[in-house]
Amino acid sequence: MKIVFPEYQNATIKQALMVQQTMIKNQIPLNLGNSQLPPTPIQALSAANLDEACQMVKNGQADSLIAGIELSSRDVILACKKHFGMQVLPPQIAKPVEPSIDKVLSSLPELELDQPNNLSITSKFKQKFFNKNTTRKKSAPEPAHTTSPQTTTQDPDQDLIEKSAYHIPGVTPATPQNPPAPTLPNDSQPALTTLTPKNPPLASQQIETYKTFSGLAVMQRNDETYLLADMAACKHPNATQLTEIIWQTYSSARKILQTEPRIALLSFSTHGSGGRDDTIELWQTVLAQFKNSGLLIDGEMQLDAAVVPEIGQTKFPGSQVAGQANVLIAPDLNSGNLLYKSFERIGNFTIAGPILQGFNYQISDLSRGSSVADILLTMETLVRLCQK
Repeated sequence: MKIVFPEYQNATIKQALMVQQTMIKNQIPLNLGNSQLPPTPIQALSAANLDEACQMVKNGQADSLIAGIELSSRDVILACKKHFGMQVLPPQIAKPVEPSIDKVLSSLPELELDQPNNLSITSKFKQKFFNKNTTRKKSAPEPAHTTSPQTTTQDPDQDLIEKSAYHIPGVTPATPQNPPAPTLPNDSQPALTTLTPKNPPLASQQIETYKTFSGLAVMQRNDETYLLADMAACKHPNATQLTEIIWQTYSSARKILQTEPRIALLSFSTHGSGGRDDTIELWQTVLAQFKNSGLLIDGEMQLDAAVVPEIGQTKFPGSQVAGQANVLIAPDLNSGNLLYKSFERIGNFTIAGPILQGFNYQISDLSRGSSVADILLTMETLVRLCQK
């Protein structure tokens, strides 16, 4: 595991690296996620500045980056935004960007179909369905003809579409059995890639990525481990941003914790005890997004109802999360930052992070008050997060 430190010369960083070597040599365990394991060997790399450190990660010279003990969070986040892209959304929330019918038709080559009169499918579709300047008035239905077999009431344009080898859902009828194969005017013409399920998606279909990044704190004390987000990045998240923060934190928790993540949506209220409030209604909106997700998530709930079994079952009976939560989601940055500092300074928890979530690489933006123990836990956390 290679970690680059743009603040390699910082005294606390150097001390943390020395302590880690001593712990490895003497097999001294480190607590993380209810497990005790010797720290993973780290190859520490130095960089002259943040830009150089980011490039080393991006080029594969380093697996991760730790900064922030002297640099500001703003500097670290801006460097990440400059050099790293955002992670792809998990399939549970990713919504493929479907091209419009207009875009599909505009991208179709002028194929000459093996049809009577050698008509172009593109021009016929556009003429039939997308001529906005022409309207066709409905006429009275013609009486059925039963005499001559040559007589037909079928629209010739519709007949062409029905015989076409291509079917656009919602626009053309279903593809008939054994459709005729299209012929291309020349070998250099690219084949269609959008109208049959066996072909790859259009180039215009985009892969959706996170729009939000967040800060994760891993809080460790003896055999207790809690993950908390967001406590470093998003000031006043809306429902969409909170949904992304939850998915980011759940993904991190799956790698860090030895047990299934149980996610509590924190509030001043537990299970409606606070009455009507904008933040409570916000949590209910967010919770609805996870109805069929399979995640163990519940809220809204107060901190004691989230982590103390007796209180959780009293205030929120029947909840699979209340009293057993190991992942805590704050409603905003104000409460998240206050909470993690309280765990650290009053509760004597060791804090890994903040870990910046949502980017394509695992990065930690240390607090300026980070201790040697905090840095050791941060390194071990990044080792787990970098695992595939």
